[in-house]
Amino acid sequence: MPRTSLYIVAFRTATAVLCGPAAATPAVATPGAAARSATPLSSPDAVVDTFFTGLKSGDVEPAFQRVFGLVMAQKPAEAQNLIAQTNFVLKMAGKVRGWELMRERQLSPSFVERFYILSADAPIFYRFLFYKVDGAWTIYSITFNDQYDKMPGLASAP
Repeated sequence: MPRTSLYIVAFRTATAVLCGPAAATPAVATPGAAARSATPLSSPDAVVDTFFTGLKSGDVEPAFQRVFGLVMAQKPAEAQNLIAQTNFVLKMAGKVRGWELMRERQLSPSFVERFYILSADAPIFYRFLFYKVDGAWTIYSITFNDQYDKMPGLASAP
């Protein structure tokens, strides 16, 4: 049976910066805030594995909460937008089977760029910027797209 094309509706590139400037803003205590705290992770691998394992199991919002923690409470509109876009893309792309590192570039000892392919019925390309602070790695930004040639910084790289 021929496979139905997923590209009838093109995904737009989705980008979120949930850390960065907001991380310097004092966290506002809210009910349940402790439950939303991210677990300190020792490497970009641990961050990605935690995040993609959540996506694979269909737990999109908890996956974001595990890696972003209280930052989600500081930028709720951006977080909800990214969660909605991720749910849409995963619904269109189909079952997640795994992920692979495509490329890594260490910009400094505490700032790393990585590109991944999320293997599903159709591939999804992710760009992560990781930032290390106080010995723990966090995601500074996430960009994803279903079209390789539209992925900023990936298609033009060697």
